[in-house]
Amino acid sequence: HHLLVKETATGKVIASTRLLLGEQAQKAGSFYSECEFDMKSLCALPGRTLEVGRTCVDPDFRQGAAIAVLWSGLADFIKQFEVTHLFGCASIEMHDGGIVAQAIMNNVRQHAMSDAKWRVTPKNPLPALPAGAETVVSAPLPPLLKAYFRLGAVACGEPCFDPEFNCADILVLVDVNK
Repeated sequence: HHLLVKETATGKVIASTRLLLGEQAQKAGSFYSECEFDMKSLCALPGRTLEVGRTCVDPDFRQGAAIAVLWSGLADFIKQFEVTHLFGCASIEMHDGGIVAQAIMNNVRQHAMSDAKWRVTPKNPLPALPAGAETVVSAPLPPLLKAYFRLGAVACGEPCFDPEFNCADILVLVDVNK
């Protein structure tokens, strides 16, 4: 499934996100996130799972309204399909060699990690930090991660390095009932 947000004046698609229910992932062979993580623990979650991924918002419409409409559509989808858990990757750019990503993870490890039973393992862990970078202890959370954690999301472990997009992907999980 895909959620689309269109500008009413032009009909132009200004935002989208992909939704994959657990039973659809079984038919397809896997969730997309399984390309990056060993997710045996999450695949065993009780209830109905939903992977949210590849969210894109036109740069001219990133002031909040387009994302609010996407999230409203996501809430409707969750109700309609009786989803109990949703998850997906939140990406952090690695243009600095991973210094900020590791600093953000220091913050996440202290405040937003899942129970051990819901942890995943990255198939491609982040590369070692450049020499001298170990002194960066913490960094503020990016707005999207901050929004996820405010909704009750938790990080399910260490990030995966995605060299194609040069980013660190953190798998986040939301228990809808919480």
